[in-house]
Amino acid sequence: MDSRPHRKNGVTARRRVIEAPSAPAVPTTLTTPFEKTVALVTTPMTSSVPSTNCPIQHTFRYLVRELDVSALDDILGYLWLAGPYARKTGALHRHQVLGRHVTACEEAGLHLVTHRNTLFIKPIPPCLLHYDFVEKHIAPVPELRHIMLGFLSTYLRLIQHESDFHIALNSRLVPSTVTYADWLKFAQSLQDSLTIKYPGNPTPYPPTLRTFNNRFDFGELRLSRLNLIMRFFRGQIIQGYLIADSDYTSYFRPFFAQIILVYAYLGIALGAFQVVQGGNNPAEAVVQTGYWMAIVTLWLLAAAAIIPAIWFSMLFIRNIMYARSSEARDDALV
Repeated sequence: MDSRPHRKNGVTARRRVIEAPSAPAVPTTLTTPFEKTVALVTTPMTSSVPSTNCPIQHTFRYLVRELDVSALDDILGYLWLAGPYARKTGALHRHQVLGRHVTACEEAGLHLVTHRNTLFIKPIPPCLLHYDFVEKHIAPVPELRHIMLGFLSTYLRLIQHESDFHIALNSRLVPSTVTYADWLKFAQSLQDSLTIKYPGNPTPYPPTLRTFNNRFDFGELRLSRLNLIMRFFRGQIIQGYLIADSDYTSYFRPFFAQIILVYAYLGIALGAFQVVQGGNNPAEAVVQTGYWMAIVTLWLLAAAAIIPAIWFSMLFIRNIMYARSSEARDDALV
């Protein structure tokens, strides 16, 4: 099954919002969110983006792809239905207490998205921890810097204790060369640049981090709620936000489980009506109610048989069309 998250044509869509700088801006330490002395990646700058094989001349396209949360920004007004605000984001050890498995996922759109007992988290790209790279390629572009700050702010909430740091290290969320002492210095510098300063209290504790007016104003988002939002408010009936199941059986199992539960309740209710109507002189209102409930149950039974069949047909046709289009693109590249 096609499990691609919904997105607006990748880099092309984001270019409408984030424009590459026409000329290199003059770097300034005022726009870099952490001090150079606490940078966690200090390898010399080369002809490629740090820790990647992406040529440095394609840095802008690389960053737009790595930090693409446009699909969630499109439904920003509905995200409160999918999860709490960012200040409620739980630390990594808390998610383990809740029985969630932390899974590294390179899709920025799946960062802090939960699915059943899994929490998807995007590892920090090493380039975002490299002072010279951030100063030259991210700080001059306000939109990129804004998204980067929002993304990094989530790690200030995810890693609050040394145990959280080791969970992140074991899950490959931070570079393996980073120590907890290094992280504390980096996190403090980043937190200072993101903390809202109040008159008379320049160092509030606990700190209140700024908001970003994008996806990063929210914490963990439930994938099931995101799918509902995309289907009901954006018309993505089949795809939703992400199809996380690899086969049709897993995909339809939750639907049939809910149908069985509904019919269990209806069966008990209809049985109760039959008992009441079998008594002496049942009230006319009870007879009419039982009659119409039986009619409604028959209609629901028909819908439960027809709707999944239509849904399966639409999903199957969509996947076939996607497979054919992918094959055509591959042939065009040969």
